[in-house]
Amino acid sequence: MVDDVSRWRELAGGIVERRKPVESAAEDATQRLLGRVASLGARTDIAWRVLQVSPSDTDLLTALARREALPALTAGAQEGIRGLSDEAGRALTGVRALFGARRILSGKSRKEEAQQAAAYLLSLHERFTGVRLVPELEALATWDASTTPPVGPSAVLDERVGFAERLGVRAELLERHELEGARIAITAIDRALQRESEFRAAVSSAGNAVRKVEVRKLVAEMPVERLKDATSGQLRITALIDAGIRNVQQVLDQQARIRTLPGVGETTGNRMIGAAQTIRQTTMDDMPIRIDIRNRNQNTTNLLTKMRAWDAARSIRGATADLAAADSVRPLLKSLDSRTSHVVLIPEARSVAALRSALAAVEARGALLTGGNSTATPLRLSVESQVKP
Repeated sequence: MVDDVSRWRELAGGIVERRKPVESAAEDATQRLLGRVASLGARTDIAWRVLQVSPSDTDLLTALARREALPALTAGAQEGIRGLSDEAGRALTGVRALFGARRILSGKSRKEEAQQAAAYLLSLHERFTGVRLVPELEALATWDASTTPPVGPSAVLDERVGFAERLGVRAELLERHELEGARIAITAIDRALQRESEFRAAVSSAGNAVRKVEVRKLVAEMPVERLKDATSGQLRITALIDAGIRNVQQVLDQQARIRTLPGVGETTGNRMIGAAQTIRQTTMDDMPIRIDIRNRNQNTTNLLTKMRAWDAARSIRGATADLAAADSVRPLLKSLDSRTSHVVLIPEARSVAALRSALAAVEARGALLTGGNSTATPLRLSVESQVKP
């Protein structure tokens, strides 16, 4: 009987020693994670609370999962462990007076105490064997923390981790890629608010690129005789025709050669080239932007993209709803750590659905600014466009 109780006491001690560090590590992990929860919104009007997690949190989450994986202690097991840890220890020490040399050397009072200890141990033995506490303790003693698999950030709200209940109901998890588009869009929105003039200049440059292509085509169709018109008939173009130069564009392309043609010379050559440049500039000034929707090239595509971005930049100041959405999620998106893989969202004054809507609005507005949305709203620009039939 004494040997049985001694073994059970060791069993109970082993259970406590295994569970204590698991529970301690889990509580430490809980406090560390809760300490990183940040609030979004004004101090008196918190919209959401957020927790950023990453693969580096695997040890913390695994510690929480180990606590959840601990076998539950029944009321009987808890009482039995307490009894074996405290009273049984004193009884096992006291009962020694009934054995060996101590039985002879012990005084009457010690023997009486030993008999009381023996009675307690006998009662304890009968109680443990009567309610089958021993098999329960033996099962608890076999649990091994190392059998709990590692837990990554994607499982932070899983039941097997047990952390969600510490955050309150309705917490949701977002993956990093769900935020990345809005994060990039926030940068585009801020840039658009500050640099609208650059968007306008980009449209002008892209438009000129389209016009230059069209001007080159037209000038290449103009006979070289047009140089005489540009100089009130003062130029003789026979040398150009003899050299195989038939149109105004060829004059512009072969400037160095023209100056060395027989009978031309530096001065006359410069006048010819100047006349060609005047024709080209006049044509450029009168040339509207032509966009063939059914036959778009790289230049026209680039122009449309720049126009869309400028239009979106000009209109964003009036897009109060989108700007409000950007303001609401900017703290989260700006604070994203490079290591963050998931974000836990805890609703406060606003729902998680509202945050998702704000993210979508920001991303859509950012797509307009960067030209990433082919279905953008119609352009409201003072650029003359002609579409070929």
